[in-house]
Amino acid sequence: MTRKDIFTIIEKDDGSNYWSHIYDVFMFGCIILSVVPLMFWDEYPIFRWIELFTTTVFIIDYILRWGTADYNLGKGTHSFVVYPFSFWAIVDLLSILPSFSILGSDFKLLRTTRMLKILRIAKALRYSSQLFLFVDVLKKERKILTTVMFFAIAYIFVTALIMFNFEPRINPNSGEETFHSFFDALYWATVTLTTVGYGDLCPATDLGRFVSMLSSIFGVAIIALPSGIITASYLDELRAIKEEKEEEKKNKIYAALHKNFRRTAQVASWYYDENNKKKCYKCVDRFQSLTSLKVKMRMGEDRLVEMIDSCPDLRLANTATTFSSEEKQQDRLVVVNFPLNTEYGCCVDRGSDVTIVAPSALTEIGTGNAAFSLAAMGGFNYVSRELAFNMEDSLSFYLMNSSKLDLMGDDEAKEYTSSQALHFMHDLAQFKKRSSDRGQRHWFIFIIATTKSEESQVHLLRLANDSKGVLSHRIAGPKREYGSTVVTEDEEKLQQMFQEIHDTLAERNVTIHDEERPIVTQLDNCNLWNGVNDSNIMRRTGGGVDSNSLTIRIAYEILVYHSSHLLIMKDIADAIKKQVEPNRDIPQESVQCFKEEGDGFADNYGEEKIFQRSPQALRRMIQEGNEMALKMFGNSNL
Repeated sequence: MTRKDIFTIIEKDDGSNYWSHIYDVFMFGCIILSVVPLMFWDEYPIFRWIELFTTTVFIIDYILRWGTADYNLGKGTHSFVVYPFSFWAIVDLLSILPSFSILGSDFKLLRTTRMLKILRIAKALRYSSQLFLFVDVLKKERKILTTVMFFAIAYIFVTALIMFNFEPRINPNSGEETFHSFFDALYWATVTLTTVGYGDLCPATDLGRFVSMLSSIFGVAIIALPSGIITASYLDELRAIKEEKEEEKKNKIYAALHKNFRRTAQVASWYYDENNKKKCYKCVDRFQSLTSLKVKMRMGEDRLVEMIDSCPDLRLANTATTFSSEEKQQDRLVVVNFPLNTEYGCCVDRGSDVTIVAPSALTEIGTGNAAFSLAAMGGFNYVSRELAFNMEDSLSFYLMNSSKLDLMGDDEAKEYTSSQALHFMHDLAQFKKRSSDRGQRHWFIFIIATTKSEESQVHLLRLANDSKGVLSHRIAGPKREYGSTVVTEDEEKLQQMFQEIHDTLAERNVTIHDEERPIVTQLDNCNLWNGVNDSNIMRRTGGGVDSNSLTIRIAYEILVYHSSHLLIMKDIADAIKKQVEPNRDIPQESVQCFKEEGDGFADNYGEEKIFQRSPQALRRMIQEGNEMALKMFGNSNL
């Protein structure tokens, strides 16, 4: 057994060490046994054996504590010098010395102070925690209690002066002496104020009796006031401790829950490393079945749903929404994990002139996961909308206008949603401004999902209903003309980007209605999609005017059900980078989070701490973010 093991047993009992608990119970019993002789006037032979046994135990305990002082005080070898002068070491020594008749037998009373040290028996009694909790309460309320105490002392002193000066020294009724000295008056005032009233001293005059009556009445208030203060504060502390323990218990469940969303190998998404070895990309699963989590967590559905709802970076979703209304599918609840570092969702700045945006990640399963992967693999900025004030009023940021907010019945939800949307737009505007300052035109790539997968599974859209002729580049449709959210100067880049995505993805297959077929990519299918209006985020970010905005609609068959979705995102990322940022060096670490297993999402440099925070920390971040957004954008119109 090491010294550290000994220290754990004799000093720490947090409920996890069985032998530490046994040791505390044993020492507690020895202390009780050692003070038994003090309860008798007579000496009995058995008392000598009790004294010998308990003193030996106390000496061994003192030596063990001294020998492990460095673990207790944390001062290295200097701890062995300091320890004998610490409070509890002195108490231990004074409880031993009387047994050798060095300080006299009266000092055996000091042995009772050792009980304070042993009252740490976890779970069973928690005496020590309650004792120090009471001390903390006194410290917390010391100002109020000091004021009450000062008032009581002043009142005792004044009433004592009155009684001493106005009461006769000899009681005319009994002939006995009343207040022999001022101390007698203080004694009477104290026991009267505390409503004890032993009756050994009594006032004889009417004034004295009147003062005695006032003191008794006032004493009730004086005693009740600090008692109420201490009781209320004590209950508050107990409530806080209970809540803290409940949070600790929840945190363990949260940690176990998040372990189900580790970055694990995706068997169908592989690549060759620098040594030409075949490796699998690692990423967070797009979702976990609620049923499978119930089995893994060994938890009932109601309790599990409650825990999920209290985790800001987890949410429930229904895979039935990934099918069109014509395809009747049974409801299937799943749990989605997502990266979170702002009050509206996620914003990662990688210094790029391309920003991948998931404006509907909150309501479209798989879009956030796919967009995050695409952005990281290309070294692009990433912004997503993941949070709503409440899920009943979840609003996609793809279309943003005041009429959408009017559909919300809750004024508070409108206020928070509006400020979040404006903060979302503000972050996008900051990326665009930085590119402009560098003399570059920013590209916004919006990733959204679609159930219209029959004709094409990946669709690039830049058509805009531009009746005012704001957009310079025009596109002729079969029935009318559209404006383009990609400026004329970058049209060639778009065409080459589309062609590369088209040709690359055509080599991969996707299952549509139980039929495996090559992935079809289209650009501006006017028969399938309408042009966007002025409230669309593509227009609001300046697409076609001072920036380029492009929407990529991806079929749910790829976003949610395709086993090689990571490779598809990598193909799209490579095509975008080749046309927009061909000369920008991306650090090797930018895709490191897809090459190593780990807990949850990681940022572009493989650091997990940006997203791996406790639910409490995330809730604080969201609250502070909402307050900040309200201050910045509360008076602005969406």
